[in-house]
Amino acid sequence: YSFLIIIAGSIATVLLDVDKVMLGYYIDIEQIAYYNVAVFIATVIVVPQRSMHQILMPLSAKYLNDKNYDALEDLYKRSSLNLFIVGGFIFLLIILNINQLYFIIPEEFSGGLFVVFLVSITKLYDTILGSNNAILFNSDYYRIVLVLGVVLVILMVVLNIVFIPWLGINGAAFATFVAVFIYNSIKLYFVYNKFKIF
Repeated sequence: YSFLIIIAGSIATVLLDVDKVMLGYYIDIEQIAYYNVAVFIATVIVVPQRSMHQILMPLSAKYLNDKNYDALEDLYKRSSLNLFIVGGFIFLLIILNINQLYFIIPEEFSGGLFVVFLVSITKLYDTILGSNNAILFNSDYYRIVLVLGVVLVILMVVLNIVFIPWLGINGAAFATFVAVFIYNSIKLYFVYNKFKIF
């Protein structure tokens, strides 16, 4: 179990950097800096999710062990709703004020506006899932996270190969958006299919 969780965590780390590494092969190194700044801005959206994840993991494990699926469903819905409200508020703050933010930093970084938008939507979708990861990690289906993670890494590499030469840093953001959207949608459907909760 620990080995699979370590691999799943490693996949998550690889996903954070695979696009940056691949960008280095296709575009100028300075463009990667613009991309990184845009991604860091958008990553603020998932800060509440990371904090809440520490609470959701033991609660989900307890409800799954007790086979208390009503409480699990309630936790799933409440965590999703609360994270959507908080993440959505942060998303709105970022999107509505992005032009003002780019006035503060050097002008050449403003090429990352579209990247901020796409990655922000991706991060918002992550937060909407609520305790989805906690349910998968603590259930008998924890291996699916590993399989889906490997598929996601392969999908991201393929999409980056296709879109980076065509669209540059926007292509990397689009590849991330598509891959994570598919990944999260599969996890959402999987939890619904196995536990009948949404």
